[in-house]
Amino acid sequence: MNNTPTPPEKCLGDVATVVAGGQYCDAEAKPGENLTMEREPGNAHDPLAVRLENGKFEKIGYLPRRIVSWLAPLMDDGRVMADAVAEDPDAFSHDLPPVRLTLFLGSRGTGILDMPVDPVDGPEAAHRTVLESYLAVEAWTRQDVIAAAGKNLEALFKGDLLPETRMLIHLFPHRAGEAAVKSAKRALETARGFVSSLEIREAVVCGDLSVFPVFCPGDAVSSYDLLKAALEDGNAEVSEMSESGVVSELKVVNRGRSRLLIPEGEILTGAKQDRVVNVTVLVAASAAFTLPVSCVEQGRWSRATRKFRASHYAPPSLRATRNRSVREDRMAGGRGRSDQGRVWADIRETMDTMNLDSDTDSLPETYEKAESRLERYRKEVVMPAGCRGAILAVNNEICGMDYYDDPDAFARMWPDISQSYFFEAVRLKSDGTAATRDQAAEYLGSVGASLDIPPDTLGEGVEMLVQEDSLTGSAILSDGRLCHLTASTVPGEAGTNE
Repeated sequence: MNNTPTPPEKCLGDVATVVAGGQYCDAEAKPGENLTMEREPGNAHDPLAVRLENGKFEKIGYLPRRIVSWLAPLMDDGRVMADAVAEDPDAFSHDLPPVRLTLFLGSRGTGILDMPVDPVDGPEAAHRTVLESYLAVEAWTRQDVIAAAGKNLEALFKGDLLPETRMLIHLFPHRAGEAAVKSAKRALETARGFVSSLEIREAVVCGDLSVFPVFCPGDAVSSYDLLKAALEDGNAEVSEMSESGVVSELKVVNRGRSRLLIPEGEILTGAKQDRVVNVTVLVAASAAFTLPVSCVEQGRWSRATRKFRASHYAPPSLRATRNRSVREDRMAGGRGRSDQGRVWADIRETMDTMNLDSDTDSLPETYEKAESRLERYRKEVVMPAGCRGAILAVNNEICGMDYYDDPDAFARMWPDISQSYFFEAVRLKSDGTAATRDQAAEYLGSVGASLDIPPDTLGEGVEMLVQEDSLTGSAILSDGRLCHLTASTVPGEAGTNE
């Protein structure tokens, strides 16, 4: 009963379901395998039964009763046709094998989407109500609102519904998914357009280090507090998840009335060990948040203080290699875990390269011991007033960038950001070359073009990740503006900087 749709047939959308009764069958299906559906009207247990078979026509189970209760009558009448594909069970939280149904409106089912002008009975009136909502949400933009509308309709109409009405209710998650895709496309277009509007000025140069100031046209419209300032003012608190602690997570409490911007790369010192923020997030006002982090102090797991403070920024090279694993985890639906072993190895390698040491392999302590080597850069690199970001180059290679939509926010963060830039310049050997503004512009263009959106956003706004082999980074889009953007070049993979 697996029908291949012809062009005139209208695709209604997908319905997520599972294989029922598979425990009584010897066969199974592989993820991505097309399944055959066969009606069993003579089934003694359920005359609406729809049998599922794999590509070898081996029985793997049945569609659940809550699905066949409306799908079977529509298929029997030729009003709806369906394809079935086995999904990857690792991508779902339930135990039963997942299946994706794609529904098509047949030539006999065109009336399903026709609005009843004067319903003749209760079921037809309910169908009109559901159909009106189903058609209306196509223009809506919020995925969560559309999904909630479908659930509310399902809870509201528990009586005798027409099969086509139940089908429309089951298609609301698909409508929500369509809205998410459209919203993501608009967000990416906005973010990329915003990046293209940024202006890069001539570099501030000190030896092998070139720092290109980044400006943005228009007024600053910052609608957030910085974590660093909020911690100092007592409007925010960062602590261990519990007395025992969790290496990869910290608890953030925002007590302020504004949202809290926590930038990727910011280092938090104190508590049981120093950590670095894995992804840029906006935490809602008066809210708590679980922050994904990585440890940058391998040799300590004992409480130094109760709370954390924001003290440093991680150097671009460390951020780049760490963010590769963070990006993979986010795009797979995770919360942003890193390859912790690689982070520790990178810190140890950096310390060895610079002939620095720390009893606990602490990156912040390494910064402090390198302070005298950074002094020259600190005196000579002065950023122009009003700039909102910077692109860093050592020799003729762009190493990374940091941007804030508010020049005051960038100025507040510049001491920590610049320290990480100066540290990177000291770590790398000078070869007498220098990067150009054209290189910086090309780099910025590559960053904007490679922005992508993970399956869900951590916190407020729209989270974005830099998806390019030689680059990593993250950004937050909120209220039509890019609040924050950061990117780092993966060491040894110059990519667009060549």
